[in-house]
Amino acid sequence: MGWYDISFGKYYVIALRVLKDARYNYVSKLIINVLEEAFKLQEHLLALRRYHFMELADWADLFILSLWRHVFLNSD
Repeated sequence: MGWYDISFGKYYVIALRVLKDARYNYVSKLIINVLEEAFKLQEHLLALRRYHFMELADWADLFILSLWRHVFLNSD
């Protein structure tokens, strides 16, 4: 076993890491594209956001209605 075995092993590990990173990046981009284009992920997320904020705004509507009732029904 000589010095070339150690350096070859080290470069082999580095090459495997680079290959793994390249595959990870490729698959990540592929999955994002599939989710965006095939499943319309952005449209679904925007709809979910609109629904969420609509639900959050319900408390303001209920508060205004309760004030309205309190002011006009208890004004006797």
